Amino acid sequence: MSFTIAPAAQLELIEAAAWYDDIRLGLGTEFLDAIQHAFARVAAEPRLYASLEYSTASRREVRRYCLRRFPYVIVYWIEGDSVTVVAVSHARRQPLLDRPPPAVKAYAAARGPAESRTCMPALNFHLVHPRG
Repeated sequence: MSFTIAPAAQLELIEAAAWYDDIRLGLGTEFLDAIQHAFARVAAEPRLYASLEYSTASRREVRRYCLRRFPYVIVYWIEGDSVTVVAVSHARRQPLLDRPPPAVKAYAAARGPAESRTCMPALNFHLVHPRG
């Protein structure tokens, strides 16, 4: 199963890591470690986590994974044999994820029908820390 991360989700990750580093140096790295662990779990068992009721143009399964230590939710969809992370949202900014985050809507609109584009190779990604 392929695993990709949408550019909007990558940007959310970098912004969140920078914010956590402003709180305490090194906390951003801990956040990215938690994200990488979550991505590995989602890639291994994508259908294990909660399904969301979003209305989309195609028949994508939209699901979420809640981080334990940080109040963030990973929103991803399963399409065929590929998993695409479309958003990494702060849980308090999207209460209960009762509607798709803007990144989900934007990515769905830009992507259109199923394609085999890869934003980032499966689990061989390296997020560059904003502070070097």
